Order: sequence, then structure tokens, then C-alpha cells
Amino acid sequence: MNELTVIGKKYGTDKAGPEHNYTEKVYYPILKDVRYKKVKLLELGAGDTGASAKMWREYLPNAEIYLFDPFFIVQKDVTITQEELIKLNITPIKGNQLDRSDLLKIIENCDEKFDIIIDDASHISDGMQISLATLLPHLNDDGLYIIEDLITAIDRGSRLHEVNAWLDSPDVNKDEKIIYHKKEIHILESLSEFKKTGKWKSNVLIKEEKEYLENNIKKFISFHDYSHFNNLVVIKKT
Repeated sequence: MNELTVIGKKYGTDKAGPEHNYTEKVYYPILKDVRYKKVKLLELGAGDTGASAKMWREYLPNAEIYLFDPFFIVQKDVTITQEELIKLNITPIKGNQLDRSDLLKIIENCDEKFDIIIDDASHISDGMQISLATLLPHLNDDGLYIIEDLITAIDRGSRLHEVNAWLDSPDVNKDEKIIYHKKEIHILESLSEFKKTGKWKSNVLIKEEKEYLENNIKKFISFHDYSHFNNLVVIKKT
């Protein structure tokens, strides 16, 4: 067990748990050589307790860490606050990953591009596509864009009516902006088509966004294993 996994287990992130094991198979090999460098990392999705952001903060003591989330869930088990994140020297940014203008708020808070962007947010295909297309221009060349929990996106994409109905539930703060999810091509299907033809398939992206992805994705590695649920993709920018 590597040190990142030990720290991840300390905070309770599922990235370090047996179901995913991302810290062992993916993140430690990526981060071990830059642990004490001034990398810039953005994660989409806080989770209930901000566990993975806390893990990044401890493992990467010299990094700039940003966390983007709606922070709009009203449930007893959600204990993370923006104030707590600020005290940990993590920059919280409030927004919805389906809204390009919200995603661009992240850039307003930053002077330089990111080295690593992690999408651990809604795990729904339209959000994945919009976030990738909006944020990839703000990733450094040779930077890494990582999308987690691809199988979850397949499942949720098959029952969008339930997901959208949940947005109308009492668990969601109605003072916040609600955007309903739309049917979209799964990111792996888009990447597979890109590998075959050099073209990007999407129903929710505009032409210019698809062309940017076609011209700026250098390569990708898919850790897509149904038996062990190590289901994420690492995209490297040109």
C-alpha cells in the first residue's frame, strides 16, 4: 500500500477503497514524482465530506488545489463546507458542471493553467462532455484530464428520468440553479470514435468544442475493468 492510499483511507475517499483502488493503480504512479512540486490541481465534485480534496491537500503540500461543486445538497450526511475548505488552503468554487459559464468561473480564479483536472462530479455523460470541452483549453500541454466512474455514467444515462426527478426532491436546495440532464454519448464511445476517425461524437457540444477536442487530445488510456470497477480514463493534452 503506497502513501497516497494510506492518506486516502485516513480521509475515507473511495479513490483509496477496494471498489476502485484508483490511488494504487492510477494516481500514485502519476503523482509520486511531483509530490513536492508546485502543481495545480482541479477536482470537480466534493462528495459528502471533501475526502479526496483533503487527501490531495496532505499528499501534495505545495500544490494549488481547487474544488468545484454545486454545494447544493441538503442532507444530514453532507458535512463539508466551503469555509472548511478555505481553512485547508483549498479554493472552493460553486457551480454546476452542466453550465459552461459556471465552469469558466474556475478560470476567473486562476492566473495559470492546470496540470491535472479530475472529473469526479455527476458521473453523467452530458456533464462529462461539457466539462471536458470547457476545461481542456485551460489545461497545460501534456497535462492530464481524468474522468472517473465511467460505469456509473452508463447506469445513470439509462435512467435520466430518475436522476432529473431527484433534482426536484427535498434533498436539493431550490434556491440554487437546477439544470436537467440530457441524453448524451458516453465519453468512451466518443473516445473510441476519435481513435478510429479523428472525429468527436457528441450531442451536447457545439462544432467548435468538438473541433478543439479533435485537435488537442494527444492520447488517452482507459482503465475500464468491469470486474474490478477500475473504470476511469486518463486523457493527455497535446
